[in-house]
Amino acid sequence: MSAYVRYRDLVLDHTLFGWQTLEGWEESPGLDAADALRQDQHGAWPGRMLAQPRIITLEGLSIRASDRARLGQAVAAVSRAMAITDTEHPLYVDLDDGRGPLVAYARPLRRSIPTGRIYTAGRGVIAAEGALQWSAADPRRYRETESTATTGLPEPEDGLEWGPGSEADSGPSVGPLPAPEAGLEWTYGLDWGKGGSAGTLRAVNDGDAPSDLRIEIHGPVDEPRIVQASGQMLEYDINLTSRDRLAIDTREGTVTLNGSASRLYTATRRSAPERAFTLPPGVNELSFRAKEFSPAARCVAKWRSAYW
Repeated sequence: MSAYVRYRDLVLDHTLFGWQTLEGWEESPGLDAADALRQDQHGAWPGRMLAQPRIITLEGLSIRASDRARLGQAVAAVSRAMAITDTEHPLYVDLDDGRGPLVAYARPLRRSIPTGRIYTAGRGVIAAEGALQWSAADPRRYRETESTATTGLPEPEDGLEWGPGSEADSGPSVGPLPAPEAGLEWTYGLDWGKGGSAGTLRAVNDGDAPSDLRIEIHGPVDEPRIVQASGQMLEYDINLTSRDRLAIDTREGTVTLNGSASRLYTATRRSAPERAFTLPPGVNELSFRAKEFSPAARCVAKWRSAYW
């Protein structure tokens, strides 16, 4: 399939609609550097680099229609898709077969379809040159498919039964040695038993930008927490019953109980701000922990690989 751009009901796949260039999609977004100038030395103290919104511009838009009626329908479809709105919608772009489509969440900024002699043309193929532009408040691009990982709390195990053993006599041996007591039999290998849940989940971000997480904690569980390998954690002073579900959205910075009630205030002092709890590029392990073990408790993490 050829390269395409899709926004709402508008599909630009070089059939009815074609295009020539797409600027701002593969380019890095603009950056704001929070550097502070040094007072007594050259240069500055390096601060955080924060990405600006991504501006995506499609130029050379062409509309191929066999008559003026079909041209009017096509132009109306562009106008509907690019209508002014406060709501962001997915903008899908697929430029090559190696990565598949990536998606950004954007709002229309501008549409331009010049009107001239094409509207007075008679028969044949009618083409209208134009341009479309979007703004994505979140400059990251994401995989179309969402990844999911689930784990329970770490299960306590019984350990290994070594059996009775004989204590060595520190004194000198007198008479025949006593028969050895039953101990550990190594002859045929050691049966360690069935392993329990380790309470960790593996989250892989295949991109090159940190990604946000959506986490669901299903009760019963008391004081749940999710810990990254770095030690950063999300922890909440809340007791969830078997009917409760705590949803954490690190992009929006929300903590919601059962889909309606905010429980952001239950975050403990050592809990990180939700928006700061991101998934770095690469392989990540998240640990699910609680005050006490509950076999029915579950933690579900959902994310998309993110790209600059």
